[in-house]
Formats: sequence, structure tokens, C-alpha cells
Amino acid sequence: MTSSLWDFALDFYARPGVSGACLTLQDEAGVDVIQLIAVLHAELRGQPLDAEAIGHLREAMADWRQGVVLPLRAARRFLRQPLAGHDAEKEKLRQSVKAVELQAEKLQLALAEAWLEARGASEGLPLRAAVETLCAAAPTDAGTRARIEEAVATILAAGEDCRRG
Repeated sequence: MTSSLWDFALDFYARPGVSGACLTLQDEAGVDVIQLIAVLHAELRGQPLDAEAIGHLREAMADWRQGVVLPLRAARRFLRQPLAGHDAEKEKLRQSVKAVELQAEKLQLALAEAWLEARGASEGLPLRAAVETLCAAAPTDAGTRARIEEAVATILAAGEDCRRG
């Protein structure tokens, strides 16, 4: 896939602080990073999403995410654990699973892109509100909330950098 969403995802994720911020939002706020990237891309191409549209985007990708992406991620993370006497083989397997997980995320981006292309232009939320909608299920303890807010600020700043070119 050489779509504009894939190109945007690569550019965005490579910006300073973005990968760490995305992992924070993924692990501490339950955010689907692919959805986050799709929301940002929609905003930057002048088709911001509202809360209802974000819900529809989630639904459009839910089966793929639940059935493929999350199990691959769980397997890759499980493979971080030592395996006495077989660590080198286990690490090779983990790298293979990681590559397949990336392919699954790439396909999820293709699903998101098709959904965005089929969607007509409409009014949407300001970017901060859209990102916060993605974080709605986040824990509310002060430490976690502070890390999430810092990650959101990093994401928004990187989004503005993308907007400027």
C-alpha cells in the first residue's frame, strides 16, 4: 500500500516524541494508534471527525483490530519473556511476529483510508477534542492522567508540524 494515509503514518510516527506518546496513549488510555493516525489525517486533509464519526471509524475497524492486530501484539509482547536455552530462537520468532503485526496494522490503515474516502465532508470536532474522544476510556488517576495529557500535547504539536509541512 502506498496510500497517502500510509505515507502520513510513516511521517507522523517518525516525528520527535511521537512513537513514545503513541505508546503511552495505547498502553495507558487504550487508544488505537491506527485510529489516532486516521483522525489526525482526516483533520489535516480538511475532513475533521466528530464523536459520532469516530465511533463509526472504530466500528469499521473493530473486527480486524480484535481478531488480528491485538492477538499479534499480545504474542509479540509475550515473546519478550526469556525462554531458557532458546532465547535466540525466541527472539527471531518475536521479530517475525513483529513484522506480521506491522503488516496487520498497515492493512488496518487501508481500512481506515477506505472509510475516510467513502465519508463525505462534514463538520467535525477541533483536533484536541477529537483526540480526547479517543482517550475517553482512560483511567482518571492523577499520574496516569498527567502522562496521557503530556502524550496528547506531543501528538497535537506533531500534528501542527505536519500541517505546516
